[in-house]
Amino acid sequence: MKTEQYNEILHYLKLESIYYSRSALGEHDWAINIPEYPDASIFHVVVTGLCDVKIRGNQLKLEAGDVVFFPKAQGHKISS
Repeated sequence: MKTEQYNEILHYLKLESIYYSRSALGEHDWAINIPEYPDASIFHVVVTGLCDVKIRGNQLKLEAGDVVFFPKAQGHKISS
């Protein structure tokens, strides 16, 4: 998916507030634990490479172009 397409999707979500973080992760093993945010939604966009998302005992394998969206941001882990 091209950047313009993501921008259009975000525009129509009509978000009330945004916390944005761009992370360049890769060359070595890495992991990020995201805490629960009960009154928020959260999403991740994989721009290049691969990663795993683990949530409630389930694991998703994501690759470039994938988007994962949590309407009620439960705690999860993203790793290489």
